[in-house]
Amino acid sequence: MIARIPLLTLEPQPEGGYTVTSPLLPELITEGDTILECLANAEDAFAVVLEIYEDEGRPLPQAGNLSMKTYIFNVEIEQDEDGRWGAAVPALPGCATWGYTEGEALEALQEAAQAYLEDMVEAGDFSP
Repeated sequence: MIARIPLLTLEPQPEGGYTVTSPLLPELITEGDTILECLANAEDAFAVVLEIYEDEGRPLPQAGNLSMKTYIFNVEIEQDEDGRWGAAVPALPGCATWGYTEGEALEALQEAAQAYLEDMVEAGDFSP
């Protein structure tokens, strides 16, 4: 069984921009004008929160009794000439999607990467 527990939640704000929070790390809250800026800020905030946990000797939160490993993959995203957005995970060959907006492309890529990794685990091919 694979548990789906979001590490980050990205939400558009009514006044514009985006906010990232974490259900497992309540100290992590960041904002950005664009999705990419918000995710970059979240990466920085995540490093700071982890450093605080380490400095204070606090164990990282776990979802229930599940031991959780986190893998961070770089994402490439760019706007095509036709206006659509393409997104890919270079570390996962063939894992690429598109959308009419940055958000659609990234959401589709998250789903594709999840399915890609689940297939690898199921086939016994996953080695981080």
